[in-house]
Amino acid sequence: MNGRWRFLGFGGTVLAAWLLGGGAARAENAAIPFARLAGFRGAFDAVPAAQRDKLIFLLSIGHADKTNHAPIRAWVDDGGKRIEIPVGADGVVTLPARADWVARGVMVQTDQPKGTLNIEIDLAVKLPAGRTIAVAYLLDAVRQGNDAMRAGARQLGGYMAMLMAPASKEVDITLAGCCGGTAMVDGVVLRQAASGIVAIPLGVLQDHAQGALTLSAPATAIDLFPK
Repeated sequence: MNGRWRFLGFGGTVLAAWLLGGGAARAENAAIPFARLAGFRGAFDAVPAAQRDKLIFLLSIGHADKTNHAPIRAWVDDGGKRIEIPVGADGVVTLPARADWVARGVMVQTDQPKGTLNIEIDLAVKLPAGRTIAVAYLLDAVRQGNDAMRAGARQLGGYMAMLMAPASKEVDITLAGCCGGTAMVDGVVLRQAASGIVAIPLGVLQDHAQGALTLSAPATAIDLFPK
């Protein structure tokens, strides 16, 4: 799982089938009920706003074969009208707020073969302004992310699922440009990898809880649950 909740909503694994309700996790024709996708977002929204104010919820559809980078198209057929569901180049899905689709059991279709797609739920950190980030801000985001993952897992899959929820062990900051960037805190320098990411172990943040990270370039993303 590598830190994120991953659901094989178009194929099926033991964990995914359990969390998604057994046979409902396997859908014909690379489709999944819109209500399932909306339910993931609903589980996040059920967390009190003050306890997730540093977080961004991300729902993604991706290829189970990580070497496959082909675009994925998704849509619903609603009363004979095809309505596209936006899927970004990174797989992030933009779901419309459609309670009527939930009530009517509308299915989200894709252009990919069944059994070949994953659904991933991720939590990212809202980007603070500037190139200096208080470590306390990141530690608070880690706490919120861990709590939200547990709360969402319990709502979707019960107590045992909550116990299996991933916990953040590092914060990955993606910097604009590559690859000589750095993040520095209290004289400790962490360097950017070829991926564009500066990986900051949780222990480093905890050791410098009163400090601030100084970035050599603007952050474009902050990930709590790296792949």
